[in-house]
Amino acid sequence: MIFVVWMMEDGVPNSFTKLFTICTPDKNVLTILEFRKSGEPIIESIERSRGRVVDSSLLVVYDPYSKHFHNTWKHYCCLINQILLFITKIKHYIQVHGAKNKSF
Repeated sequence: MIFVVWMMEDGVPNSFTKLFTICTPDKNVLTILEFRKSGEPIIESIERSRGRVVDSSLLVVYDPYSKHFHNTWKHYCCLINQILLFITKIKHYIQVHGAKNKSF
């Protein structure tokens, strides 16, 4: 997959500058979540090898200068999903069974 990152100039519609191109032969990009202050995109992706998924959803940072991905946040997506699921279960338990402190 190939993605091209553009930046709007001074808020002027139809006035864009191409920043860089991201080539992802071994990853399926699910979404670009945001950009770091340095301009590096934080990407949620699924890593593939020989057409098969090798890793669950993971966060990577793309360095446009070296053109490499850094898996520094590996498995955080799964962890965040597990935490959100746990919070949902707690809220459901409180709704069903009641609780003195309903601050959720």
